Amino acid sequence: MSVIGERYEQLGGATGFLGAPVSDEQRLGDGPSRYCVYQRGAIYWTVQDLKEGNGLTTQTYEVHGEIWKCLQALGPDFVGCPLSDETVCPDGRGRFNRFQRGSIYWTLETQAHEVHGGIHDKWCKIGREQSALGYPITNELRYTTEHEGIRVPTGIVYNRFEHGTISWHADGAHVTYPRERLDPPEYREMDHPLYNKAVFRVRGLH
Repeated sequence: MSVIGERYEQLGGATGFLGAPVSDEQRLGDGPSRYCVYQRGAIYWTVQDLKEGNGLTTQTYEVHGEIWKCLQALGPDFVGCPLSDETVCPDGRGRFNRFQRGSIYWTLETQAHEVHGGIHDKWCKIGREQSALGYPITNELRYTTEHEGIRVPTGIVYNRFEHGTISWHADGAHVTYPRERLDPPEYREMDHPLYNKAVFRVRGLH
């Protein structure tokens, strides 16, 4: 029995929360990682670097429920392999899986959304869901603007959260909060005032 098969049996097999298998084991992308899909989720096997010269280890992690549905919509390799099982957030309200290139968070009110790349790094730095921003309420989106009557994408991407937005551009990721959370009462870039003007010239056009 494979490592994925062993983990599947530990989680209850066909009578567990994942249900019956619906695929064979398959490779994820071009790396050594593998996964198997079940009725209500998947199990991934991956090689992890222990860092600091401590070699490599292999791990298996499950993804299921609404977080799995979000991952399916994104594509199996969009955020890479999971680096955790589904885990309850410290506030008891949400759940999440961490992945190689981001995270997917779920709550009953916000549903499941991904955060990745520079936006994810910024959100982690300020405290993730325990920060003033709260949970994500969108996947990553891109601002557009109008050029000769045609909508064209800008170089600015963003995630909306319960209490604000993180936008990313080539000069980095920056946090904005809605006007009711600020004094004076206006949108303002909290850690990069000059960048704010560029962001909100296109804010109403996405």
